[in-house]
Amino acid sequence: MSGKHPTPYDFLFTFNEVTGENLNWFWKPWFFESGYPDLAMDKVVTNDSEAEITIRKVGNVPTPVKTQSNK
Repeated sequence: MSGKHPTPYDFLFTFNEVTGENLNWFWKPWFFESGYPDLAMDKVVTNDSEAEITIRKVGNVPTPVKTQSNK
């Protein structure tokens, strides 16, 4: 840390250190690049009462997808 005033980089580095993982793949596009989070439904297949949906990443920012299964 740079004295008494932490920088934004200190925040990012602390998350990397606490998780024990290099999260730069997340930090870089969200905070340092111009872009957008965007997802598209690529394909939908239905069988009886179930549907399988294929999601395609359109934007350049990592975006989570929460899956749900009724099985």
